[in-house]
Amino acid sequence: MSELLLQIPDAWWLSSNDRRHRHDVARRTHCVRRYAAIEAANSGLTLPPQVHIGIFVGYPTRRKADPPNAWPTAKAAIDGIVDAGLLADDNSDVVYAHSFAREAQKAPKGYHTLRLVLIDQALPWMDEIGVRP
Repeated sequence: MSELLLQIPDAWWLSSNDRRHRHDVARRTHCVRRYAAIEAANSGLTLPPQVHIGIFVGYPTRRKADPPNAWPTAKAAIDGIVDAGLLADDNSDVVYAHSFAREAQKAPKGYHTLRLVLIDQALPWMDEIGVRP
């Protein structure tokens, strides 16, 4: 199991509930993706060939939240991990599943956090019987 903690400035944060101009979405996505690539490259992590990604979303307040709405930001971060070369790709042969949960700790003011927990999901016996999860 490997972890990567990212502190995302509010100016870069994307939510599925946002209604933003496509240029703003592209700029934010680029920022998150590049930041995640740099952090992943500098992390020293070695990842297994197939993973399940647990995405723990930290919010700067204790208000109710819907962690799966962080998907646009999480997707950009996962793409950054691929850009850094830690994952071969983010297709279903490499990333078997994603799950979302709220982080127990609050994020610092002005930020959200993403703690990506990458769990080994290599299931060689499934390849032997011709089944893919």
